[in-house]
Amino acid sequence: MNVVKLSEKYLLVDGKCSRCQKTAKATKLQRTEESLTVAYTCPDSHVSRVVYFASSPSVKWFEGFLRNQLGDRIRSKDIRRATRYGWELGGNAEEEILNSAGPKGITQFYWTFYARNDEDKAHATVLCSEDHGGCGRLFLQSIAETSRLCPQCSKSEN
Repeated sequence: MNVVKLSEKYLLVDGKCSRCQKTAKATKLQRTEESLTVAYTCPDSHVSRVVYFASSPSVKWFEGFLRNQLGDRIRSKDIRRATRYGWELGGNAEEEILNSAGPKGITQFYWTFYARNDEDKAHATVLCSEDHGGCGRLFLQSIAETSRLCPQCSKSEN
């Protein structure tokens, strides 16, 4: 079973931004033959969720990937595991998964930030917009900020 191709075909569906309720779309952060990591972002580049699919998923790798970009904002308890089954994905997903030699579902890890206090709520997780000349990495900024570029890309723009 090619988890990456099945994930791209059946699991990258639009959702709602947890901040503004606008449509959140999956933006690829990392893709290899064996794994795919996407951020669900609204038109303002706010990140609602980051999801990691892999043939042999490693929560340790996923946490390190997130921590490398967002530092202490990442708490292990905010990373969750889920298994998605063909019958819930629609289309021919169930047939494709059942006919594969692999497991009967797709395991994913996902991260959503759960604010604990007002200080947590004062900062948003944002994707540095490649559409605006950015690097495509996750970063934190004050919710009052409107830039879609991380500090490094903002400096190089000037």
